[in-house]
This record gives sequence, structure tokens and C-alpha cells, in this order.
Amino acid sequence: MTDMEFMLGQPPSELTYYSWKYLCPACAIILAIASLATAQLAKLEDYVYPLAANLAGITFVVIGLSFIPIFVVIELRNADWDFRKAVRPRDNWGPKNLEQRRLYRLFMVQRGYMEPKEAEALSLSEEKLRNAQKLEAGGGGALQLETRPPVEDIPIGDKRPPSEV
Repeated sequence: MTDMEFMLGQPPSELTYYSWKYLCPACAIILAIASLATAQLAKLEDYVYPLAANLAGITFVVIGLSFIPIFVVIELRNADWDFRKAVRPRDNWGPKNLEQRRLYRLFMVQRGYMEPKEAEALSLSEEKLRNAQKLEAGGGGALQLETRPPVEDIPIGDKRPPSEV
């Protein structure tokens, strides 16, 4: 919901909040249970497909869905089996544009989801990485970083890029 608030410029309505948080997941669970409870063998009009065809279909579904627990285990292992760490967004989460991402991080700091020093460190490390990538692609030149005001100095309502503040 915080991302929606950042994108829309205002918090989503209570109806939207409760729909996304409770109603949509409940409907998805109910539909999944109902689909499994009313599942029948595949048939086309009066023709009933053989058992091998049904088993092939079930096998494809199981193979496709088996990737979910496999990648859950991989992510948990990479996060030292800490669930909260595994489901936390990556450092590069947010808008692709550096200026928009900087404003997004400021927004997250003001909402208490991120520390100011963490947001500033991430922004600077991203700029260094992007500048290095530009140098590799462009074939040379000096690595230069723009100086920018600290995150906490930019007011939230200010839509100007941080370089103009």
C-alpha cells in the first residue's frame, strides 16, 4: 500500500486497502478450493480422454507449480534461513529512474520504513554502479558523481528533482 501511496500521491481508500489485504486473497483461496473440489476428468462433449491424458495434464501442472517451493527454499537458503530477510525487497527495488528512486527512498524514510543513512548509502552506491556501467559502455572518461543534498533535506511535497533543490 505504501508503493501505491507513493505512485498516486495519496493513500489508497480504505475500500482498496481492505480489498487488497483481505478480500482478494480470500477470493483466490475460495476459488482454488472450489476448483479442486469440483475437478473432473478431461472430456470433450461425450468423449472422455484416457487416463494417460489426464495424468499428463496433472504432471504438467505439478512440474509448473513445483518451482514455487524450490525457489522458496533457494531464497531462504540465500537469506540464512531468515524468513523476514528472504521476503524483504532487494536494494534496487523501486523506480528505475534514479531521481524518482531517490524521492521514493525519501518517502520511505518519512514513513519510517528506512533509515536516512541507509537510503543515502543505497543512492550513492547505485550512482557509482550506474556511472561505472556508463563508462564501460561509453569506452572511458573519468568517474564523476554529482553532489546532492542529504535525503532528509528534501521536502516530501517538492516534485523537483533533488539536483534542483
